[in-house]
This record gives sequence, C-alpha cells and structure tokens, in this order.
Amino acid sequence: MKGKIVCGSRSDWDKTVGPFLTPRQWRINLDVAICSCHRNPLETFLLALTIIFGGYDFVICVGGKAFALPGVLDAWIYFFAKIFKRKPVLVIAVVLGEPGSRALLAADLSVVEIPGETVLAASPDHAYMGVMGLEEVIRLAEHNLLPMEQKSRTEKPAELEVWQNY
Repeated sequence: MKGKIVCGSRSDWDKTVGPFLTPRQWRINLDVAICSCHRNPLETFLLALTIIFGGYDFVICVGGKAFALPGVLDAWIYFFAKIFKRKPVLVIAVVLGEPGSRALLAADLSVVEIPGETVLAASPDHAYMGVMGLEEVIRLAEHNLLPMEQKSRTEKPAELEVWQNY
C-alpha cells in the first residue's frame, strides 16, 4: 500500500507527526506533504492532482482547529477521479489539539459533520485523534484493513446568483 500524510501546518509536522514517524520503520510506503487549504488553495488543488495520478491508496490528513483540509482535499480528489476516470483515493482524518480544548472540538466537528461522511473517521461521532489515532490508521493500512470502498455521494446542483439587488 502507498499512502500520503498531509499536515495542515509545519507545526503539525514539527510537534506531532515528524517525531512520531521518523524513528520508525513501516511496512507501507508513506510520504508527507504540508499544505494548508486555507492559505494554499492552489497548492491544495495541485496536491489532489498528484494524489490521483501518484498511485496512492489513501491519504491521511492531520491537523487541528478549523480543519477543512480533509473535506476540501477529498472534494478535489473526487472531482479529479471523476473527470479523469481514475480510482478515488480514500481520505482519512486525524485531528490534533489538547484534550477538552475548543481547537480539538472544532477539528473533530469539522470532520464528522462533513455532509455524506465521505472522509473516514474513527466513528460517526469522532475522528481519529492525536498520535495514537495516527498510529491506528497506519497499522490498519499495514494490515490492509482500511475500508477501501468509496461511499456513494449525493450530488447537488450549485445555485449561483440566487438573488441580486441591482
């Protein structure tokens, strides 16, 4: 299996993911990118393209606070898979934050409240959390236990220019 970990910020890598990943040997291929969908919209778009054409089986998004990255990246991956007739790539969310903090609650809700639950979370009520959640996801991938079937999606039409006052 081949996976990509996408950290929402450099501090997520420096404080959490890097110290956890680098001293270990894994039985799957993993590589890491750092990209904030809030601050780097073009790079997020391009990252989704590289994921679709890069032979990845899954993506683990790691971050906190207003954690839109898993949903935004999943939407772009789905879009590119559809137009280029490629296999969709599973997106998994791991949230970071101090236990009981608003930042952790916000990140968790940002994942579990995605319409259609298209991003994989630990349960319908909570995302994977912290380093232990990241380790759990990687262990599931090592043993080919990630649910690789994609959820069906309900597409809704966009309603542009619903009202104008001019």
